[in-house]
Amino acid sequence: MGDIRYSLNKPNPGDLLTVDFDDISKGKNVMGDLAKYFEETWEYALKTLGTAGVNRVRKKIRASETQWGKKRMSGMAKGISFPPYGRSTGREDTGLMYDEVSYRWENSLGYQKLEIGWFLAEDYFWWQEYGFISQTYFRHANRGIPSFGRSKRQYKVKGMQSLSEGYKLIKHLRPSWVSGVWNEAVRKLNNKGGTF
Repeated sequence: MGDIRYSLNKPNPGDLLTVDFDDISKGKNVMGDLAKYFEETWEYALKTLGTAGVNRVRKKIRASETQWGKKRMSGMAKGISFPPYGRSTGREDTGLMYDEVSYRWENSLGYQKLEIGWFLAEDYFWWQEYGFISQTYFRHANRGIPSFGRSKRQYKVKGMQSLSEGYKLIKHLRPSWVSGVWNEAVRKLNNKGGTF
């Protein structure tokens, strides 16, 4: 058991462009303020990106339909009826995996990192994410409760690959977010009375 996650690191404000200043001391003050504003705005943007990534992962979990999910939600398998259960025809029997996906960000010595995923992942989450070999089959419904058996026949259950979907969205949004953070930092600097 362990973490399942994708990471995204913050660009360094100095990596974005080179600025020439006539007055070196003024430049140091402006860059110091600009870096401070960049850091403040970046933290907010990182949390917003994290939320967007989590929402994309959750959407993929819900959309990753399985044959059992369809039967479970319909309340009918092999001509036997039982009370429908689960949240969707996707990978949401109890909703635990859906609810547990989250993001976190780390800020240490000016280095920030965004991670999305399951941070105390159960083995079940790994199996659903990356796929697994199963021998389980629906046997019958005993007093309305589905019962399962183990077959000699094995079949592959495809993984949902939800984390990669969240990561792709963040990677796609990142350039515009970095540009937006930069523009907001410059706006804050200009409102303070500095110029850039």
